[in-house]
Amino acid sequence: MKKKIQGVEIPQQVIDELMYFFKGNEGMVEDWLIRPKVPLGGVSPLSLLDSGEGINEVLGMLDRMKTGDFS
Repeated sequence: MKKKIQGVEIPQQVIDELMYFFKGNEGMVEDWLIRPKVPLGGVSPLSLLDSGEGINEVLGMLDRMKTGDFS
């Protein structure tokens, strides 16, 4: 999996979580990172990965998705 998408460095923990969730499908991982998400205030997860707070927000959404909470 690429460590950078559109010039943004993707933290390994985020890559690992997404690769697990999407069963290793890199195309789905990249698509998920690029598309805006309502639970993230309508912004893409990729746009949040430039700060620790944003990374935690993305990881929190992934945790909720794992438990079936898609809000």
